[in-house]
Amino acid sequence: MVTTNVIDPNDHSGQQPLEIDFRVRTDSRSPVMADLSAAGIWLAIEERDQFTACLGQNNENVFLLIAHLDDPRRQLVETK
Repeated sequence: MVTTNVIDPNDHSGQQPLEIDFRVRTDSRSPVMADLSAAGIWLAIEERDQFTACLGQNNENVFLLIAHLDDPRRQLVETK
C-alpha cells in the first residue's frame, strides 16, 4: 500500500490535501498498481458494483454489459 497526498500548489483556500492510496503488487519483476482509492473509494470495488448493477438491470446478460463498456458515449458521460 502506498499513500500519497495530492496538494494543489495554486490553492490558497486552506483545503485539506486529497489522500490517494495505491495497492501495489510486488510479486512480479516490477511493481504493478492493482487498485487505487480516492477519498476512501476503491476503484475496483466501485467498478464491481457498477458491473453488478448493470447485470442486475439487464437479466444478467453479459453481452449487454460488454456492449455498455464498448459504447464510446459512455466515456463522455462518465468523465463529466
